[in-house]
Amino acid sequence: KYKKIRKIFLKFIDNGQSIYDSQLIPKNDSLNYMSDDLINDFIYRSEILGLDVYAWIDMYKIWSKDYYPNQFNHFYNVCPDCLESDINGRSDKNIKLDQIQSKEWEGVFISPLNDNSNSYLLSLIFELINNFDLDGIIMDYLRYQDYYYGYNKEGVNHFTNEYNINPLDINREFILRKYGFNKSEIDSVKKIWDDYKVQKITDLLINIKNKSIENSLYFDVGVSVKPNPVLAKSRWSQDWAYWINNNLVDYLVVENYTHEFYDFNFNN
Repeated sequence: KYKKIRKIFLKFIDNGQSIYDSQLIPKNDSLNYMSDDLINDFIYRSEILGLDVYAWIDMYKIWSKDYYPNQFNHFYNVCPDCLESDINGRSDKNIKLDQIQSKEWEGVFISPLNDNSNSYLLSLIFELINNFDLDGIIMDYLRYQDYYYGYNKEGVNHFTNEYNINPLDINREFILRKYGFNKSEIDSVKKIWDDYKVQKITDLLINIKNKSIENSLYFDVGVSVKPNPVLAKSRWSQDWAYWINNNLVDYLVVENYTHEFYDFNFNN
């Protein structure tokens, strides 16, 4: 039956931890039995069977446990300023992980608006590509946690300096009107901010492509995405229609998880 299978997605990075011996992030404590030799043997045996092996990687989501990561080299501890902030300016580093969170909460995210976040992710990807004979990567959580996130302090400051308006004020329309903005100007500013958030994720994909070309590294790039391309862009800043049309990604894993038959078909 394996002959019907063509691709294997092996999760290499989860919760900011690896299954391999990384120089950049800590290893998953429960997977100490895993070794690079064992992983390489798995890839070799898969190739004999004609199977492509892809590294599945959690990107901006780096933690979802009800306790704090205790490894000193976990990115949660390495760069607390990289953590995501919500529309009220509240950083994920202030979340009490030992308390019950809302049903919508998916975990602690790092921010696409922070340059250190994207440099970290870029380094992780190429550590994998250089260390293992992989056919490609699949990136999960290449997005913001939701539309009301994306207000990392560094990103907010960059945007404020460039456009002379604080994005935290954009969603407080009464403040913009107080500054003298009319309705069309407010809509224009909101679009600029939304596009700014989207572009930061797209820039990471551009950098992956450029670096792979510069280093003559050839591998498939895939992304796990929300199923509706319009909602994916407006709510999670995943502009996957643009990514496909501009050859920034080779594959999509479409998360069409809805249980409603109409919604399932509508997404398709």
